[in-house]
Amino acid sequence: MQLPPPELPDFVAFWQTARAAVERIPTAADLVPEGIRAGRRWSHIRWTQPNGIRIGGWLLEPLTAPTCGIVVGHGYGGRDNADSHLLPPGAVGIFPCMPGFHRSAQPGIPDDAARHVVHGIANRDTYLIRDCVEATWRAFEVLAQRFPGLRLGYQGTSFGGGVGALALPWEHRCLAAALEVPTFGNHPLRLRTPCTGSGEAVRLYHRQHPEVAEVLAYYDAAIAAKHIRCPTLVAPAEFDPAVPARGQWSVAEALPGAVIHRLSAGHPTPDGEAAEWQQAMLAFLSKHLAGRQSAGSGAELT
Repeated sequence: MQLPPPELPDFVAFWQTARAAVERIPTAADLVPEGIRAGRRWSHIRWTQPNGIRIGGWLLEPLTAPTCGIVVGHGYGGRDNADSHLLPPGAVGIFPCMPGFHRSAQPGIPDDAARHVVHGIANRDTYLIRDCVEATWRAFEVLAQRFPGLRLGYQGTSFGGGVGALALPWEHRCLAAALEVPTFGNHPLRLRTPCTGSGEAVRLYHRQHPEVAEVLAYYDAAIAAKHIRCPTLVAPAEFDPAVPARGQWSVAEALPGAVIHRLSAGHPTPDGEAAEWQQAMLAFLSKHLAGRQSAGSGAELT
């Protein structure tokens, strides 16, 4: 078992305060229809967060009444389109681009992973990952405003898995989640582990600025995962050159009652396993967002 690092005494208070600040200022989103594709209405959606960061993305609505809603995170390459195949049948999906990427590109925010992951990292209140978590919360708000009473869930891969783990403990509207090869898990371990992903930029930054470890302690997905209460499917890999596998397992094993879908490798995941994961993810979200909850505690293997 890969245990998470110790939790700071004010970890929960930090994130609860950040979440409360979002609730005080409602999100006003604009919608621009783009037509019908793959059996769904596509629209460009956008909003501006209180600190001036502009968020753009897509809203995909079924042609009939939606069965559930999904906030879909993305990897550290960003997204230049929405992926309708990531949604269960009948689901409405919101696909936000995180600050700096594609439809959320803007001056002053990097659009590549190595610079993005260290932007504002000197202080817990200026770290760009906090803005990504806020964008995720606001995506839930947009869905809740547009589709009152709809059951909502989350799914994200890699960067999206890590941001999701940080966001979900404080997002009461999320009723089920799926996290694939999540990043940001167990920063003390990540700072000791060379990799080919964004964690390498953080590791090298830490060499010159060791005090940044204090900031990263607030942004540890494995610590946050301990506080997730919704049913969650997690897919950690046994080997991953981009996101240290032991960090992924720290997230999976810290999450209460997690259903663990083991992958042999990540970044990339073998085609056959990737297809199995997608099928498992869609089935899991469909099941739990339809209200059929499964009892039990502790991690399960699928």
